Amino acid sequence: MKPNSKIYLTTALCVLLGIVLLLGAFIAIPYYNVWQQEMSGRAEFAKAEQNRKIKIEEAKANLEAEKLNAQAGNRACTRRSRSHTHRERQSYSHVHTVSLGTTAERPQQQDRHL
Repeated sequence: MKPNSKIYLTTALCVLLGIVLLLGAFIAIPYYNVWQQEMSGRAEFAKAEQNRKIKIEEAKANLEAEKLNAQAGNRACTRRSRSHTHRERQSYSHVHTVSLGTTAERPQQQDRHL
């Protein structure tokens, strides 16, 4: 072969290789985009699933905290009802006596206890 024919042959092979690569890219890019979207969808699904599990665990924790607070509230109410002191009973009886007093006496009695 002549040197010129080697150059033409090499050039033709490079052009042919370029065309093949370009056609391959036109075919492969849509498949890559579909694959990329599928992976992105799987990632979003996994993230949503994890967020759902977190919300469920938070809801369970809140429910348990509410139950414990209710139990603590019941205990506190029971203690408070048992531990009324004489002074508290007097303050409750004072409320009833204020309502029985005259109009002129009411402001004086209320100011005295505030």
